[in-house]
Amino acid sequence: SVEHLPLVDQIAVCVAGIEAQELFNCPMHDHASLGDYRKFRELMAGLTDAESYEYRHAGYLRALEILKARLSEIEELADQLLKQRRIAA
Repeated sequence: SVEHLPLVDQIAVCVAGIEAQELFNCPMHDHASLGDYRKFRELMAGLTDAESYEYRHAGYLRALEILKARLSEIEELADQLLKQRRIAA
């Protein structure tokens, strides 16, 4: 559960997959992020358009910041998964 996290971090969790597919040039299938979008919309409910934009922008930046900070760990994990044939190249 991420409900104990600040709103920006909860948004970052929802959009991390979207940011990762761009960062690693590894597109997902069209329906892979539907659950994340649903949760994201729930998080944005009740906010004004301006607030929603600010939180959305901050969440995307936070996700990208975390992914970039852990880039070597993510690449190492991907290599291990490829070797174990858990994912396809």
